[in-house]
Amino acid sequence: VWLKEASQWMPLGSAMSKTWPSLPEGWHLSLADSMERVLESQLAWTVEAMAPLPPGVAANQALRENLFALAVCIDARIPLLIVGKPGSSKSLAMQIVRDRLHRETKSSALRAAR
Repeated sequence: VWLKEASQWMPLGSAMSKTWPSLPEGWHLSLADSMERVLESQLAWTVEAMAPLPPGVAANQALRENLFALAVCIDARIPLLIVGKPGSSKSLAMQIVRDRLHRETKSSALRAAR
């Protein structure tokens, strides 16, 4: 997981040590590791809940992040603008979420989550 700070991207652990320099040595790395594991597991769950993906679609990092952001913001009723380069799965993620939230095609994992 990377964070943008002062117009530069840095790993989560580095950002945390810069933000909280008074933390004990190594503590920020273990906290960053556990946060990354939680985020990765939630990204994976979101992709599994949206299964099956359309034929020929790979669950790359961009698609996983877009699906997660859309699912969280729709559930919390928070407006979301997804911006990015062409081909970064923005429209595809929206189509997948729309199809999976449609009553007739709603996935069983999403039904159980409510």
